[in-house]
Amino acid sequence: MSNSSDSFPERLELPTELLIRIFSHLQVEDLLSVQHTCRRFCDVISGSDTLQYFLHTEINLLEDLLPPDVSLRDRVALLKHHETAWNTLQLNKFAQLTTSSEESRARCYILQDGYLIYEVVTNTLASTAQYGYIDLYSSSAQPNAEAPWTHISLAFPRPLSDIVFAVDHNLVVAISGHNSFFDASFFEFTTGARHPLSLVDGVPLPFPPTSISDFRRPTVEVFGDYLLVTTVSDSDLIESCGRNIFSVVSWKTGRATQLYPMLGGMRIVVIDPVNNLIALIKSFTNTIYICRLQFGSADPCLHSLCFLRLPGNPVVSMSGVEWIPTSKPQDRTGSQSSRGRPFPFRPYRAGTIGLTLSYRTGDGPRQYSMFVSIGALLSAAHSGVRHVPWADWGPAGTRIHPLGNGILPRPAGPFWITNYAPLVVRDYDSLRARYIKRKKKKTSESSISDPSIPSLGPPSTRLLGEHWIEGEVKTHLPFRKFVAGDLPLKRVVQVVADREWVVVISRTRSGKGTSITVYHVG
Repeated sequence: MSNSSDSFPERLELPTELLIRIFSHLQVEDLLSVQHTCRRFCDVISGSDTLQYFLHTEINLLEDLLPPDVSLRDRVALLKHHETAWNTLQLNKFAQLTTSSEESRARCYILQDGYLIYEVVTNTLASTAQYGYIDLYSSSAQPNAEAPWTHISLAFPRPLSDIVFAVDHNLVVAISGHNSFFDASFFEFTTGARHPLSLVDGVPLPFPPTSISDFRRPTVEVFGDYLLVTTVSDSDLIESCGRNIFSVVSWKTGRATQLYPMLGGMRIVVIDPVNNLIALIKSFTNTIYICRLQFGSADPCLHSLCFLRLPGNPVVSMSGVEWIPTSKPQDRTGSQSSRGRPFPFRPYRAGTIGLTLSYRTGDGPRQYSMFVSIGALLSAAHSGVRHVPWADWGPAGTRIHPLGNGILPRPAGPFWITNYAPLVVRDYDSLRARYIKRKKKKTSESSISDPSIPSLGPPSTRLLGEHWIEGEVKTHLPFRKFVAGDLPLKRVVQVVADREWVVVISRTRSGKGTSITVYHVG
């Protein structure tokens, strides 16, 4: 029998096929570590299409929509090409869209699954809603051609509060009402007709009793077959101490279940749609609650896993999160090939969420952007620890920056746009940072310069002020910074982006209209 000092060299002599089978059972974090254990292991992992496919899909949190006859080598090549395109901000101008009077009046544009969407809401005693969309995937076969808008109008007897889109379910949710009575109606996204899967024309939304109801409105997020409904205050008084509830409403049957009463405002973020995990961000207690939504034959219920503290006593609001489809994974591949997706992969979970922290200080209000690793939230949720203080999760799992330029960070797929002119994009994913750091070390050892590997940002951000715990806060979540200095961005009103498209909405030279420029990544 060999002694322990001889066992490691013997493992190096194992056949490559056997090593690949062994490595294929590792988690992605462990595979990254093994890849840099020795040159033999690195060569085996780098040369295996199976392991490279696993690495690149897991690092980027992607599911595959390609047909089964596409080879692993071609899939890996497509993944690597897309990574390089983002690392070098290779943005190719796809189309210059003209805007009619409808799009020019749009209050915002959004991107969902390759659909560029605008919305216009006009409130009088009765309300009309106008929205429109362009399917960028279906238009991508003819770049630089004028893509046609599809315009849809909806009319309601009561004022509209909001319109929520869920293109993964071909669904539009229209929220109408006033004071303490609101209801939701359900339409097909592509046609504006009543949604055929909904058994009800409208659903009254649960609403807490309050004496200041004029200041309140519901917020709605579509999560699979359900609506996640909360009440949000437009008043600082109600934000801090008003009564609110969190409810789940089936948009198919109309059944409503109240899950959670609370004081103060609350934001809800779906952090793991596959396992029904959500984060409840509560301003009143400055806490992030990680919970599991449980669905079954009985009414939905909420199971709390852990509570994570935030630093100091901020008022917390959402900056954004990458759009993630919430239909079941096996339902997502049916009609995708017909849309001609240039990059036929889709995220199954976001990597980070963005928050805005507002503090009252003697010098006036202070605002900060906080980028939160969803991996850190999930790690805390699975740790078994119920109450997690800030020091045990926050410094390593977040990065906080002063919000100085007046632009709220906007998600661009897994990345964040933090400036318009020049266009600045940041990546706050710790696993990708680890992968890039290892890759950069390897290229430096071989004296090869690779411009597609951006350098990591500073190891930490240290901020001082009486509003922080013990007078300071220091955060270490790694990030990479990309700058598109040669992109001609002028008079920018809004930039929306996902993993494949960057859409720039600008004022025209006359200032009376808008111009829309669409760029494709890669």
